[in-house]
Amino acid sequence: MYYPTPELLYSAWEHGSTVFIEHGRLGRDEINISSILNALIHDVGRFCESYAGDMLYELKYIHNLISAHPVEPGEDSIIVFGIRRNGVDGTGFLMSRLKNDCWDHYTHYLHPERDYRRILAVRVTTTANVEGRFTLPENGDTTVELRNLTDAFNSMEPGDADWTYEKSTSEHANFLRGYADEHAETLSESVRNTLREFADMYDKGRIPGIDG
Repeated sequence: MYYPTPELLYSAWEHGSTVFIEHGRLGRDEINISSILNALIHDVGRFCESYAGDMLYELKYIHNLISAHPVEPGEDSIIVFGIRRNGVDGTGFLMSRLKNDCWDHYTHYLHPERDYRRILAVRVTTTANVEGRFTLPENGDTTVELRNLTDAFNSMEPGDADWTYEKSTSEHANFLRGYADEHAETLSESVRNTLREFADMYDKGRIPGIDG
């Protein structure tokens, strides 16, 4: 399963500070992320004075990523919580505000503090635990980590200049098709077909395991 994640968030992640890390296994153990949820709720309550309920939209995506679903190759998504005085932004609004904030078109320096009181992010990484051929299992070893990215942003990544959800999901669809073609000799026909079906769903804005 994939959640659209721009390169900027992966880059900022490397400079952020870890708050909590949780581990679990999809489809077998209940992944307990109460420490992460508590920290998110605490900071949203502390820094957001109205429309704090916006955070529920992003929590929905985290729940989907840590629930049993067909595990694709390379699952690695970041869900962001940009906490403002009057609201909590997800990735789309965060990217829009940061791109508008670039005051130098050469260096693309960012000043997120102009809009945000705190920027938190949850990264969900799942690795399918299989032997031999890749099989799209319903379970996998999962790491859920919360980091504070408030001071982790430096400049806009050049590749994100025209970033949108649609462009990101389209690129992921192309990745899945390329993976299926590249590993055609080692993947079963059913897995190759499933990966291509998933790619078609992403192109249509649908998520495998959630939208059918």
